[in-house]
Amino acid sequence: MKIKKISPKLQRIVSICFPSYKGRKWRAETREQKSCLSYWDGGSRDSFVVLDLATMKAFPVPETNPFSNNRPGPVQIRPGTVIVENSIFMGKPSGITFHVRPEDIAAFLEGSEIEQKL
Repeated sequence: MKIKKISPKLQRIVSICFPSYKGRKWRAETREQKSCLSYWDGGSRDSFVVLDLATMKAFPVPETNPFSNNRPGPVQIRPGTVIVENSIFMGKPSGITFHVRPEDIAAFLEGSEIEQKL
């Protein structure tokens, strides 16, 4: 789902995870796990940070190597955490996506304005 306006809590999360991000594109997705493969490919890349919502401590996910036989599997999203994804497509920022567990999404988005589709 697209977010039109993020709450101060989400602004803080973005500034902790990706302090240089100045864009205005945000999305939220509900899921229990997320593949966090991160490497440059044709000018595009996704970067990931796991954030503990209780302590606001960020854990950046290391960049992966597309040629490695030792690729990590999907990361489990634990209750009370969020995976924040910063996407760059063809060299241009394309937004932040918050990956949150289904049972945590309502509290997580509280105070944010969601774009409604008709």
